[in-house]
Amino acid sequence: MNGMSSSLAVRDQLLRRVGWFAVAGMLGVSLLAPAVVSANDLHQDASNGIAWNDQSTTHECDGSEGLAAGQVLWHFVHTGTDGSDLPATVTATFTTAGALTVNGYSNGGGNAIVMYDVVTGRDTLTGASDTIVDDNLLNLSHICVGPEASQSTAPSQSAEASQSTAPSQSVEASQSTAPSESVEASQSTAPSESVEAATGTPKLTLPPTDTVSGNGPQSGGDSWRLGLMVLAGLLASLLLLVPSPKRIRR
Repeated sequence: MNGMSSSLAVRDQLLRRVGWFAVAGMLGVSLLAPAVVSANDLHQDASNGIAWNDQSTTHECDGSEGLAAGQVLWHFVHTGTDGSDLPATVTATFTTAGALTVNGYSNGGGNAIVMYDVVTGRDTLTGASDTIVDDNLLNLSHICVGPEASQSTAPSQSAEASQSTAPSQSVEASQSTAPSESVEASQSTAPSESVEAATGTPKLTLPPTDTVSGNGPQSGGDSWRLGLMVLAGLLASLLLLVPSPKRIRR
């Protein structure tokens, strides 16, 4: 009987030592391990894809983007940053184009937030992340869609229509210098001006990108620390409150 009590006491003492080592290890990891930062991932949920014509983020272009027909510009911003966070890159993943990486920039002499412009076709965004590591947010500010393909060919068609052969026929028929004056008169710049006026794109102002709201649920990168500390506290409480078996004396 005494031998059994002695072996139980030794085993209990060994388990308690292992338990205290586990408590110390969990506390050390939770306090000393580097923080897990996930704020450089896209803040919006793109698990189901964000289409090029998504109504919540699509805005009219103002013409300064220089987009060709069928192109789409995806404008990203990283809140709480400025030019001192450069150089930086963003990698955006699309259904058709795949992964595209572009460099960031900051307007206003580096005083504005870091922004990225990714140009694709009419595609679907499935994810994005940049190389800036902080607690701020990477947001898809807006999507700008280029002109339709039919709009780009309209001026050339009207120009071809204006180049009529009728003046040259009248010159051959009269064989005089008067028709040449009428030809010169017909070659005025008025049609081209009307074409430009008809095909001009109204200039619209994009919403400011430095005021993108940073509100919203953030991923709890430090929740695992709290979990380890709670688990260590529970284990320590068990080690302190559970009595150890006493040796039975003769």
